[in-house]
Amino acid sequence: MIFLIRKWLPNFIKIPLWGDRVRWGLSVIPDDTCWKKWQKIYTRFYKENQRGKLGQWVNDAGYKVMNNVDLTGKKILEIGPGDLTHF
Repeated sequence: MIFLIRKWLPNFIKIPLWGDRVRWGLSVIPDDTCWKKWQKIYTRFYKENQRGKLGQWVNDAGYKVMNNVDLTGKKILEIGPGDLTHF
């Protein structure tokens, strides 16, 4: 069972994580100028900020901390905008 926490969070938390879905909807508008611009830059943006530099440093630091935490028998709640696998 998947519990969608975004349904229960207040807007001041929900909107920065998942966007203003009430205002903008759930579907991409292909002709939207902001969407077209994002399509041109998102891969470069991700690689520059997540796969290297600051993003990688933050992720690596988090993994080092979590490697020392015993989670045996524990339940984990992760709040995030989606599934991003970091290698």
